[in-house]
Amino acid sequence: MDIFKSMRVFTEVAKQGGFAPAARSMGLSTSSVSRQVIELEEWLRVALFRRTTRKLSLTEEGVYYLNECQNVLNDVEHIHNTANEALTRPTGTLRLTAPVFFAKECLHNLIPDFLNSFPDLKLEISALDRFVDLVDEGFDLALRIGELPDSTLVARHLGDIHLVIVASPDYLKLKGDPGGLVELKAHNCIVDTIASFNNRWPIRSSNSIKNVTVSGNVTVNNGEIARNLAMGGMGLALLPHFFVRNQLINGELVEVLKDQVDSKAGIYAIYPQNRHLAPKVRAFIDYVVDYFDQHNQLHGR
Repeated sequence: MDIFKSMRVFTEVAKQGGFAPAARSMGLSTSSVSRQVIELEEWLRVALFRRTTRKLSLTEEGVYYLNECQNVLNDVEHIHNTANEALTRPTGTLRLTAPVFFAKECLHNLIPDFLNSFPDLKLEISALDRFVDLVDEGFDLALRIGELPDSTLVARHLGDIHLVIVASPDYLKLKGDPGGLVELKAHNCIVDTIASFNNRWPIRSSNSIKNVTVSGNVTVNNGEIARNLAMGGMGLALLPHFFVRNQLINGELVEVLKDQVDSKAGIYAIYPQNRHLAPKVRAFIDYVVDYFDQHNQLHGR
């Protein structure tokens, strides 16, 4: 016997004053309602109703049990509502990881308003220039850029970033400005392994995209180091435009192969598969999408 269901049926019969009206109110058959009340009485070993051909009324024990049932059912409803609110409100600690340059250049701008919007939430950010195992290392989600390998993880597209190839004026004065694919292969290229394109740079040629394999004498796993090396005249670097915007403006870096780079690279929120996405994860993802849509930090030049 489902005791809570039986209690609800009994309470409704008492409220409606009969089995038939209670059955109509609950969308059940009259026989089902009658049977559940009889089973409840047998389980309690007391009569809850006085039954006559014309009237149904509560016994003294029925009055007492009705009052107790109402208290219990009210408590259950309160617990359910409280738990549901807690489970749907972003709370606890959100552990996320992102590439160092992205964390430094973008996340610090949105975190204050995000936490102000969700005061019951805490953030634990690990800026890491490596791919992490979210499950084994206990992260709720990761932010990643570029094409993603096949995975059992879920990827939510947040937006697109624009890539540019840059070099210092001194390097270009010494080595010349690459004019196309052949010249690009001859240049010293700073390879950033944290980016999904690694040493295969997406270049437009004859209305198609070719992944050109580049090489150089420096390989790093950090966008900031790649940018600084390019500024120091070490070679060409393929980097997000927003990450080198100021250096392009002040002339520390120069963009080369304009309009030849396949500049659209996706940025994704990656998280483990779960039928019920945690409210804290959903809240952060939705906030980031809205933030970048409003501030246009990933798009355009």
